[in-house]
Amino acid sequence: MNSIFSGVSTAKTVTQVSGRGFGMNIVKEKIDSIGGTIKVQSEPKIGAKFSIEIPLTLAIIKSLFIEAAEKLYAIPLVNIARLVTVRKEDIRGILNYEAVIFDEDEIPITRLDVLFGAPSSEHARQPIAIIRNGQELLGLIVQVYFVYYRRCQRSVSFDISRKNSIYFSG
Repeated sequence: MNSIFSGVSTAKTVTQVSGRGFGMNIVKEKIDSIGGTIKVQSEPKIGAKFSIEIPLTLAIIKSLFIEAAEKLYAIPLVNIARLVTVRKEDIRGILNYEAVIFDEDEIPITRLDVLFGAPSSEHARQPIAIIRNGQELLGLIVQVYFVYYRRCQRSVSFDISRKNSIYFSG
């Protein structure tokens, strides 16, 4: 199964960006360069499972953990502009979206529970994590947020195929 990393392509046609068999080779080289490993297990007509192991010291990111729709998510702290709690009446409906005003800036917000298909959980005081992407800001309405950081020197393996696991961004 390791032939997938040596320039084999399964594409029916070659385009400017795909079909030449370099993609998985590049992935393996990058993982190898940081001291990690990648393994593939495949079952015909079922699919493939990719197991990636990287040194934990590279995997640790100081993160803000948030809860939304009864699940836990992590956002790298470097993407957090600020954490606020606002009164329900401070959330304004503007055209076809909601927003809050901070320091005279209108910050669009999204309700993560609704985005993930759960009923909206409106509270009198609503926690919001304001995230930054370049100059853009977005407020994420969450159920609760808390910071978690742990340092460990062992390697870690992530099985990204599990359902109902913690989701990471960044």
